[in-house]
Amino acid sequence: MTSDRNQLPGDPPDDRRSAQSRGLVLDILRKLGRFVLGQLFIAAIMTVLYAIGFFLVEVPLWWLAALLCGPFHLVPFLGAVFAVIIPIAFVLLSDGSYWTVVYVLLVVVAVQLIETLYLTPKILGKELSLHPLVIFAAVLIGAIVGGPLGALVASPLVAIGLLIWRYLHEDRVDQRDDFR
Repeated sequence: MTSDRNQLPGDPPDDRRSAQSRGLVLDILRKLGRFVLGQLFIAAIMTVLYAIGFFLVEVPLWWLAALLCGPFHLVPFLGAVFAVIIPIAFVLLSDGSYWTVVYVLLVVVAVQLIETLYLTPKILGKELSLHPLVIFAAVLIGAIVGGPLGALVASPLVAIGLLIWRYLHEDRVDQRDDFR
């Protein structure tokens, strides 16, 4: 019989459980930090890709348009909208041709495809220790279920869910070993 009335026989001592809980919280915070760093890295790459594309299609103030569009990537879906509006406004305000507007649209579509199909799954997959296909599926399901916010939080939620699963599974294995 144990001395603590709330503790069942075979339960790990409270100090071990609290250490495990602290470890889980620290791991979750690390994952969230890695997620934020991954998102910032993707936004930086997007800024460079936009700069190259806008320069090639001769958007006036291409560097400013890229600097404004890249960070908006941090807001899913709305980032793509701003990536279209900002450079098109620069083109139209400087009496640019309508062909330049079409080229801007092509640049934005190309950069968004690179981000969606390659950058986000690859970079966030590495940062969150998840397979790129899991990241892609999580973002897609998150977008369907929760819109832009769902797409944003889907990847870290999956990573945190897996962390919790591993901690629970690890705890159960430790408890089985206690009975041997």
